[in-house]
Amino acid sequence: MNSNYVISKYGNMIYKIALRYLRNKYDAEDIVQDVFIKYINELKLGKVFQDEVHEKS
Repeated sequence: MNSNYVISKYGNMIYKIALRYLRNKYDAEDIVQDVFIKYINELKLGKVFQDEVHEKS
């Protein structure tokens, strides 16, 4: 899956979860950034996700 597609599809969900836990919008934004940096780095290393559910988690 294209990383831009994944970011647009799951970005808001990840932000809302992070905001609920952290109760600080700036920290939640940092978490979203960290999640997608890790995701993109995994793709660069050749990570292949089994399906959409696996990729989402």
